[in-house]
Amino acid sequence: MSIDNPRVIDHISTRENDNCCLVWIADHLEWNNRDHLLALQEKLNNYLSFIESGEIYESWPHAREQAIEITLHSKFRPTTADDLKFLQFARDTIHSAGFKFSVYIENEQFLRF
Repeated sequence: MSIDNPRVIDHISTRENDNCCLVWIADHLEWNNRDHLLALQEKLNNYLSFIESGEIYESWPHAREQAIEITLHSKFRPTTADDLKFLQFARDTIHSAGFKFSVYIENEQFLRF
């Protein structure tokens, strides 16, 4: 599963140290590409719908008692100002919906909002 499958939730887990439900996006695409940003936008919108509709609680009942964080796991580091602007917009949108957002590059935390 990956960003190529916008309607599929890639992975769900719990981060025990702060009782947070992590909803993962696996992103193998390079940045600085409009198609990549559009694919990522579609995937993020579907994740928000999955969470806000309550469907997440059917798949992961423990999430009812947890904070929810969408985590983007990217193979590549964002390369342009537009990439970072997109991530900031995504962060703002996700925060306004009441959730957390983080970005990891090859297992290294890049941004946590």
